[in-house]
Amino acid sequence: MTKETPYRVVPSPARSELQQLALWFHQDWKLLFPDFYAGLHLYLDHLPAQRRVVLGRELCQFVEHNEGTSSDELKRLWLGLGA
Repeated sequence: MTKETPYRVVPSPARSELQQLALWFHQDWKLLFPDFYAGLHLYLDHLPAQRRVVLGRELCQFVEHNEGTSSDELKRLWLGLGA
């Protein structure tokens, strides 16, 4: 690092497929897509098959792990993933 560049890049850990999906639904998603399903279809249409399989597995694990959780808590968890 030099005096001309006082900043440095700090690497962040790779995001899971589920986190990447959650990030797709950021605060403006309702302005970009007519509804959740249209946004989801657009995301999945451009996702390679192998990543789609991983996303499906992670989503199933998320649902199983949070079975019986209130809708408010699920929303908090979803937002915690980056939505």
